[in-house]
Amino acid sequence: MERVEGDNSTDDTGTAIELKAGKIFSNNFGVEAKITKTITPAKVDVPAGIGYYYPDTEVEFLTYSIWGMYHHKLTQEITISPKIGFLKEDVDIDVEEKTNRDDSGIAFGIDIRKSFPNSGFDIYAGYTIVEKHIDHLSFGIQKIF
Repeated sequence: MERVEGDNSTDDTGTAIELKAGKIFSNNFGVEAKITKTITPAKVDVPAGIGYYYPDTEVEFLTYSIWGMYHHKLTQEITISPKIGFLKEDVDIDVEEKTNRDDSGIAFGIDIRKSFPNSGFDIYAGYTIVEKHIDHLSFGIQKIF
């Protein structure tokens, strides 16, 4: 792949799947463990030195994380949950050859959840900041046990 001059940002988000499990305690604090894996790679512009980048580079990732969360009810059915956690990421970047970059550290995020009483299901949306240039937006349905 050839470097291109300029400072471009035409990132495509790709698609990932999440598997998570958690527990909310009576004092509104909770814990959650999550695995996130890309199912379609993101296409991003990867920096390649000052003033250059590799355009439309495929990036795939797998993350493992554990979170501490505080669940604040806005209404009986809507809950907002700021979270802080530890995340390990395994990232594959396909520039001139496929390279692997592993990293771990503190991550931050916020989730919002809409409950459907008597159904046992919620819908949720979440925003997670993994590191300076990596974040993701998630949506889903979760089963409450």
